[in-house]
Amino acid sequence: GSIGSIVTALAVTPLEVAKIRQQAALGDDNLVMATHYKTSHVGCRSQHHVDPCSRVQRGNTTNFHGLSGFSFTKSNASRTRIFSRLFESMSYASSAESPRRPVGAFQTLQCIFRNEGLSGLYAGLRPTLIMSVPSTVLHLASYDEISSILRHYHQSTVSPESNHGQAYIPTVAGSIARLLSSFATAPLELIRTRQASYFGGSAVEVAAHPGVIEEFRFLIRSNGVSSLYAGLGATLWRDVPFAAVYWSCLEQFKHALSHSDNLGVLGAKYYHEQALKTPPSIDILHAFVSGAGAGAVAGMLTTPFDVVKTRRQMVGASSSDTHLGAFAHMKRIVQNEGVMGLWRGNQTRLMKLVPAYAIMISCYELGKRLFGEVYQS
Repeated sequence: GSIGSIVTALAVTPLEVAKIRQQAALGDDNLVMATHYKTSHVGCRSQHHVDPCSRVQRGNTTNFHGLSGFSFTKSNASRTRIFSRLFESMSYASSAESPRRPVGAFQTLQCIFRNEGLSGLYAGLRPTLIMSVPSTVLHLASYDEISSILRHYHQSTVSPESNHGQAYIPTVAGSIARLLSSFATAPLELIRTRQASYFGGSAVEVAAHPGVIEEFRFLIRSNGVSSLYAGLGATLWRDVPFAAVYWSCLEQFKHALSHSDNLGVLGAKYYHEQALKTPPSIDILHAFVSGAGAGAVAGMLTTPFDVVKTRRQMVGASSSDTHLGAFAHMKRIVQNEGVMGLWRGNQTRLMKLVPAYAIMISCYELGKRLFGEVYQS
């Protein structure tokens, strides 16, 4: 599970950054986003401060909205790169002559790489790696333990030989396991989202982004320890239903593949009928395919909560946004951007989730099998 989480983090972080950028881009035709970085020196120590993101109207009037408790004065505007090239390319033009649509995942990745370099594609990688191992280990270990307890309880109360009525087990176990892991790693998830939402015009500006420790200090100093759990409600609304759907679909897909009559040598039933042990490659293949399918279904259903989480946790989120409930925030998005605003970045998110959960579960199943054989021997 740990190896799978690290491989997954390295493989899909650029897509996570692209998704966050797409979701952070507001649907207002006349607004783009901009971030200003400034450096101040205290003694011999350099500290990088990130000014709150601003919403900049195309025209002569500029309105600045910052984090609660911070101000962004107009005197700073002359030193601010108001129009980010990245968000210019991702914005919605109101011109009837050349209407533009939201750019796709690959164009977003291209824009980020062109303007910010490779470091821009891997923004937030450090908190991702820090949280990936404990989050994945806690999630998978908790799921196995809770599933085992629930199955033991079910068999002791129903029938030792009966598998009927156990469909609730992966749903409940997955939900509880994800609740535990999401709550434990919520501050790091917040830092990752904030770092991925920064953008600058060059690799130098991207390198000047604050690190994980600086982010923690900034949040605690500005709004107290509770600010580390900003957007936790939306995060749980996204992660808990996702886990419930994912694990339920995963078990159903794996069961269907293992009992299918149409897969031939690629199906486990072929080996069972010949009294042979199923090869590890077949089990891993089934886990990979099932993980990909389950990730796609769960991701599609929970994208609206992911959009809300991003909007609440991104740099420059206004105080009214951070204190708005998940469903109230959804209502605002629908009013301002239409229903499809709730699925902003959905394609990019699925491009990330499908391989990520396929790799994670197949590595986990492979690890369990290998260590199981070592333990038995």
